[in-house]
Amino acid sequence: MTNDERLLERIRASLTERFDGVIDADTVERHVLDCYQAMFRTARIKTFLPVMAESLATRELQRIAAHGAADLAPRVLFLSRHDAGRSQMALAMISRAALHAVHPIHAESAGADPIDHIEPVVMAAMTEIGFDLTIDHPKSVTPQAIAAADLIVRTDESCVVPIGKRHVDWDLPDPARRPLAEVRQIRDDIGARVQGLLTELLATA
Repeated sequence: MTNDERLLERIRASLTERFDGVIDADTVERHVLDCYQAMFRTARIKTFLPVMAESLATRELQRIAAHGAADLAPRVLFLSRHDAGRSQMALAMISRAALHAVHPIHAESAGADPIDHIEPVVMAAMTEIGFDLTIDHPKSVTPQAIAAADLIVRTDESCVVPIGKRHVDWDLPDPARRPLAEVRQIRDDIGARVQGLLTELLATA
């Protein structure tokens, strides 16, 4: 267990005790990890990230407690075939933007057929604009993730969305095996779409 992991465990335990009877332990843990991961993706200096995540998570949990312990933050799920490119870029971008938003937003990514690594060219394109994707990894989509999402964003049609589930489709080329110049264009297209999505989500929060 790393030093950060030990600190996060102590933070989780402390906040769970602080909000006992108001917010369940799973919600506390999710907020602590979401805040830490969002900061890890965007921070150039990794020192003191658990402490900063604790501060941000505490503010979000206080907001939840003030609304009768209902987790009001919208949950967005980005889906792609491998969860190794488009969905990972979208997740990183909306996570950074949400750190500065008035209302919290929870985002995840997943794939119908995930591979074991994020595409190197995607990591290179994101590094150029200050994103560190080394903490992330492709994940398999689960029925639980589908059910929990308030909005599903499909970057291709490889994942089936249940009838009646709110979703949008982004027609984006797969960055795998493309030259960096083309991946930059895909990245910038995703960035524009994320800003539009964020504006929509905050307007209804």
